[in-house]
Amino acid sequence: MKLKGWRNRIIWGVCLILSLVFISFYGGAVSYGLFFAVVFLPVLSMVYLALVFFRFKIYQELEGRNVMAGEAVPYYFVLQNEDWFSFAAVRVRMYEDFSYVEDVPGHREYELLPGENFRYDTFLVCKYRGTYPVGVREVTVKDFLGLLSFRYKLRDGFEAIVRPKLIRMEHLKSLKDVEPLFSPVGGTAKTEYDLSVRKYENGDSLRRIHWKASAKTGELMSREMTGEEKQGIAILLDTVRYESRPEGYLALENKELELFLALGYFLTGRKVSFDAFFEDGEGKRHVERIDSFPGFDHLYEEMCGLEFSEDGNAERFFSSVGVGTLSGYQSVFFVVHTWTGWLEKLTLQLQDRGVQSVVYVVTDKDGEAYSPFSHPGRRVYVYSTRAKLEEVL
Repeated sequence: MKLKGWRNRIIWGVCLILSLVFISFYGGAVSYGLFFAVVFLPVLSMVYLALVFFRFKIYQELEGRNVMAGEAVPYYFVLQNEDWFSFAAVRVRMYEDFSYVEDVPGHREYELLPGENFRYDTFLVCKYRGTYPVGVREVTVKDFLGLLSFRYKLRDGFEAIVRPKLIRMEHLKSLKDVEPLFSPVGGTAKTEYDLSVRKYENGDSLRRIHWKASAKTGELMSREMTGEEKQGIAILLDTVRYESRPEGYLALENKELELFLALGYFLTGRKVSFDAFFEDGEGKRHVERIDSFPGFDHLYEEMCGLEFSEDGNAERFFSSVGVGTLSGYQSVFFVVHTWTGWLEKLTLQLQDRGVQSVVYVVTDKDGEAYSPFSHPGRRVYVYSTRAKLEEVL
């Protein structure tokens, strides 16, 4: 179609040159008439394109604005001509960065007679969780002679509210070494204390504070516990936004939430209680105790509206939870964007207290670089933003 447009422009240019030649050598009303006719053709084309721009109608609809990432949802668009003149050539272009429309001919041009419409029914798939425009992105219209074309974005935005994908799995390869530590909800913990004490750590229960030792040393001291039967699992989610552009953060945040929810659903299905730790976009820390599917459903709804924060600080968040709190769990799962020195220190401290850590790193960098950090007391798994968790998790 582009070649046809250039061919028509070349023909117009030749006609313009010939009309000037006729005026120069012959003159007369016919030569001047031909010249003005050729000159005014682009002007008429511009007027026509302006009319199409202001009068052309396009309608589109998605079956429910709240859709799940990766789910094919029925979608249609309608090209409508409600005027007395025809639309010569109309082409639509779809959003393709964060979503795609199935089976749409990309270079097809539609011709609409007065009062005519064209409807196209298909399916739309949103790749990532979030809120962003989908469907028809822009429209290209041409005049009847193909001399000029005009491209414009739709004036009325069409956004989808995309929920994170929920992956339901009965077995996770990454938890093969940790599963023997799982215990169902309802166990009782022992509360026998040693005579030894240590410095108070952020998150320690006030019941464990040894007041006499604290008074003697001048700083808070906590009792060491032995025979303690640790209960449940803790899952910590890194909600820091590391990129300012949607192209940089949407895929990353989407995969982190998929992974976080897949772990939560798996544990809930195994009747293993867990505590979910995360920060919202305003820096407020949340702790959700999940021991049943109604509780998990509530957590899922929170993840649908969770905003990651550019002002967040993962180290500050994990430190605020504290080693003292995390040492009360059987195992601690971390869902993060990168491996850092402070995360290595935290997991080693947990290992010293008999708590196994499982770190899930979501990154598109070389996963082999993380291999040295993984050992029996601390498992480190790396997944790219393009990974299919159903196959690799």
